[in-house]
Amino acid sequence: MYPRLHKDINDLILKEINATGNKDISKTEIFAKFKVEMFELRKTDLVISYGSKKECLEDWQDGYSDCREDFLIEAGLSVIAAGAGIWPGLVAGAATMLKYEICIGRNDRDYKKCMGRLKTK
Repeated sequence: MYPRLHKDINDLILKEINATGNKDISKTEIFAKFKVEMFELRKTDLVISYGSKKECLEDWQDGYSDCREDFLIEAGLSVIAAGAGIWPGLVAGAATMLKYEICIGRNDRDYKKCMGRLKTK
């Protein structure tokens, strides 16, 4: 069994070349396995990175949907409050809009924080 990404890979390849008499490094068994392992590591890094960005985006979309649902419920209640008079309706409508804007702002802030954590990894 060959070591994964052995720090002395060059020495191992040279030993194999000397043992087999093969002069083409790309045709050595150790180099071929090393190449495959490097490819797999890069692919894994890409999947991890993409997965994390995807999770940030999914969290942002979920947060946006939550804000929208809350807004629709509160907007309906504001319409009912307007039945009691213009002022209660205006106050309820203004409170609904303010709460929606705060929710969207916090959702955007959380998304930026999530993406920022990925950059520092």
